[in-house]
Parts: sequence; C-alpha cells; structure tokens
Amino acid sequence: MCYILKTMKNEIHPDNYRLVIFKDTSSGERFLVGSTVETTETDTWEDGKEYPFYEIEISSASHPFYTGQDKVLDTTGRVERFKQRREKAQASASSAKKKAKKEEKKEATSSSSEGSISIDVDAQS
Repeated sequence: MCYILKTMKNEIHPDNYRLVIFKDTSSGERFLVGSTVETTETDTWEDGKEYPFYEIEISSASHPFYTGQDKVLDTTGRVERFKQRREKAQASASSAKKKAKKEEKKEATSSSSEGSISIDVDAQS
C-alpha cells in the first residue's frame, strides 16, 4: 500500500497550526491530528516524537453515533441537573395548585357569607 502525502497550500492556516495528540478520556483512544488548539502538555507519539497533548471527553471512538452503542455520556452531570430542575419545577407547580385551591376555598366561603346577615341578639334585653 502506498500513501501519497500532499503538502498544504501556503498561507491558509494559522501560525499555530501543528500536529497534536488528542486522547479520548472515555475510550482511551489517541489520535494525531493537525490542530490549532492551545495546549500546555506534551506526549510522545508512536513514532517516538514529542507532540502537544490535549484530552477530550468524546470523539468518534466513543460517540454513540459512530460506535452504534447506546450509552449515556454524562461526564458533566447534565442529566442529573436536568432531573433536579424538573423535580423543582414539578414541586413548585404542585404547590401553586395547592395555593390556588386554598384561595378558591377562601373565596367560596367569603362569598357565601357575604349574602347572609348575622344578627347578634342580646339575650338580656
């Protein structure tokens, strides 16, 4: 098998474009790809050379679309935060319904007493 590497056109990439090692923290896969990502770490690639190193959470090696596997990728707690917000919203909605029912009962009792007149007759007279 023969690979033909073409050189890139001059002056179309930023100055900091270089080969970077990306590591998928979900699957452990590593990729050597041209990138402009800012890095502070370096690592050694399979060819023995040292390259800038950057960790990512999801790549084609771990994303369900590419792997065909159904799994929850929730490394930042998004699902849990959503569930907490939903529970809070449901709780506030139910408390609002309870408050509305109390107000209705209060109005019903006050409206029924509006039409009646209570006369206190003093028994001593």
